[in-house]
Amino acid sequence: MLGMHNRTVSAMIRLDTLYKERLFVAEWMLLYTLSLIIALSVLFINTENLFFQMVVLIFPAVISLALFIINYLDKLAWSRESVTLEPNQRLFDAIGKKRFYLKRNIKYLKKSTKRYRTEDELTDELQKIHSDILNKRKSQS
Repeated sequence: MLGMHNRTVSAMIRLDTLYKERLFVAEWMLLYTLSLIIALSVLFINTENLFFQMVVLIFPAVISLALFIINYLDKLAWSRESVTLEPNQRLFDAIGKKRFYLKRNIKYLKKSTKRYRTEDELTDELQKIHSDILNKRKSQS
């Protein structure tokens, strides 16, 4: 049981690190600048040949799509629940308790997730623990 707990904790730490590693504003500016340079270079290609006409039409859309996908991957918009919420909730499943989600995260849950509680359903003692944890997080950041 202790080995399983250690593996779970290390997996959660890795996923938390993955979630917190995001591109900086300077990196986004660099990506946009390089994309703009590439798009402008493509637009000034001599389009007498049919192949080059197709490149000029398709390439800016490909660049835009690539930036869109990078943005979604950076924000973890796809499958956010599996990376940020699900690993922590498996601990509640293992000990036979209801899962706990913040109200703001309920929109990211799968439709099949039914048995859970939010901060509104906590008892007085658990509500105090929850507020203490939030206060500690605020003071650390």
